[in-house]
Amino acid sequence: MDYAHVACIFSYEKHYHQVHFNGLADIWNYSIDHSVDLLPSTDFIRVNRSFIINFKAIDEVKDESPKVTFLLLKELVGCRIDKIRGDDETNDQLETESVNSSCNFFRVRLSYERKKAFNQAYNNYKATVKKEV
Repeated sequence: MDYAHVACIFSYEKHYHQVHFNGLADIWNYSIDHSVDLLPSTDFIRVNRSFIINFKAIDEVKDESPKVTFLLLKELVGCRIDKIRGDDETNDQLETESVNSSCNFFRVRLSYERKKAFNQAYNNYKATVKKEV
């Protein structure tokens, strides 16, 4: 299967959601644990117990302290996650196009236990992208 359109997968209120790069979203049919095995590790990484993120969805990595790191996501992706988690949408509305609003960047906290693996995988990803360009 092709997962290139998937920006992230996350768990919220006993449902799994996928958000696409174009701002569309829908229900994801696999658990976070199963998704880790399903998605290519060259493009996706689990950053905490409820989020798997495509490296392309990361706008910026911010270290707030040695133990606290936040990943700022692309605006369309972050706005859609905000709407889903803010209970602004029903499941039927998830299929509609996201409006590029003036919402703040969405931040995902990187689990401290996963920080080393994230840094290594993200650096590998960036090196691969540079080689392709």
